[in-house]
Amino acid sequence: MLSNHQSWVDIPTLQKTFNRRIPFLKFFLQAATDLGARDRPRLVGARFPLHSAANTKQQLEQHPDGAARTRRPRASCERFRTLPVSVMNFVEGTRFTPAKHAKQESPYANLLPAPAPAASPSCWRRWGDMLQSIIDVTIVYPNGQPTLIDLLANRITEIRVHVRQLPIPSEFVGGDYEGDAEFRGRFQNWMSWLWAEKDALIDRMRRSHS
Repeated sequence: MLSNHQSWVDIPTLQKTFNRRIPFLKFFLQAATDLGARDRPRLVGARFPLHSAANTKQQLEQHPDGAARTRRPRASCERFRTLPVSVMNFVEGTRFTPAKHAKQESPYANLLPAPAPAASPSCWRRWGDMLQSIIDVTIVYPNGQPTLIDLLANRITEIRVHVRQLPIPSEFVGGDYEGDAEFRGRFQNWMSWLWAEKDALIDRMRRSHS
């Protein structure tokens, strides 16, 4: 499952929307670059797939252990081969805010750039014979981005969720995202196409009265 990310409310929204409809959601978690305790990533990764926040060359140079952390999704993916599970990935890596949108110079009006992290293709590579499809989810809050306090206080009057099921592109199953630059470029182009469609969809969902 791939989705845009705006609020902590996204998580209970997804759990409510897909409860009893698909296998239980497991969320990719992003490891902070300052993780110092050895037990912390192990304990988190045992429950949810963990991938590194260090994606750029500069970040990897600043945090040499980041290269090792990019391999952590592999172990999580292997554990899930024997379980019915839906793996959730907020591709933007962080919640959308106007400040982040401006700082990252996003080419999209409603989304942060999709960095195409290695997490998804890493699991596609190992689950290629078992995966069924991609669930592409778009979440819109017509009255502005809510907080968890808004949810608990029953102040959210409307949430719009668009769901579509997509085939997993066969060309991306079994590819080496980390080691094959040509494959990585094709995957990033595909993510850019997907994100451009989602950006236009968000505009339509906000204008809709239904």
